[in-house]
Amino acid sequence: EQLAERWRAQGLRIAPVEIIAATGWSAAELLAAIRRAAPKPPFDRVLLAVGVNDQYRGLDLRVYARQFSRLLDRACTLAGHRRDRVQVLSIPDWSVTPFAADDARGRPSIAAGVARFNRAAAILCMRRGIEFIDINRSYRARGADTEMLAVDGLHPSAAMYALWVEAVAAAVPHPNTPR
Repeated sequence: EQLAERWRAQGLRIAPVEIIAATGWSAAELLAAIRRAAPKPPFDRVLLAVGVNDQYRGLDLRVYARQFSRLLDRACTLAGHRRDRVQVLSIPDWSVTPFAADDARGRPSIAAGVARFNRAAAILCMRRGIEFIDINRSYRARGADTEMLAVDGLHPSAAMYALWVEAVAAAVPHPNTPR
């Protein structure tokens, strides 16, 4: 929504945003929701941000990679088979959050797990020619700031999402904007 608003403010015509995902979902849950929603392609832009709940729940990385691969294929289909209109955001490194301080796995283990999942996602994106946008520079720098987090000390606030929108906007012009 924030990215669409940004583009609208630039005078671009933006269709209503269709959001299928919900906070807390795994890759498998998102796949099932896409099947149920049956969105009608093509979309001008498909942004995919999934995997943190797979990592948080301790799900098998190989299973995640298979499901993520299916999500990439579906995202490409939804973008009218235009891989240049599909972008993937990295999993945020939640090890920096206050919530992680109380997690029995410890911050280093959490960070390593997030890095493994992000590496797998980045490789799958690279193989398909899909842009992988690493949002963790801003997240690691500001992810412990209370204004960047929801009250639970884990989930990002609108302010953090705004930083991620900046990263996406810097990497990806709107499809109707000349490059």
